[in-house]
Amino acid sequence: MILTDLIVQANRWPADLIGQPGVHVAHGTAEVMAIVEDIIAASDEVDELLAFALQR
Repeated sequence: MILTDLIVQANRWPADLIGQPGVHVAHGTAEVMAIVEDIIAASDEVDELLAFALQR
């Protein structure tokens, strides 16, 4: 889940989510895109590790 800093500042409910695994706070569109790229890269790494493990 990606929350913008504006959502975090304007609401109380995000406080319970911040710090949880998979929750990110972005400070603009560029940071949202960087987080998305990191998530995709991590997913690709997991896929590669699973494929390697299944070959054994």
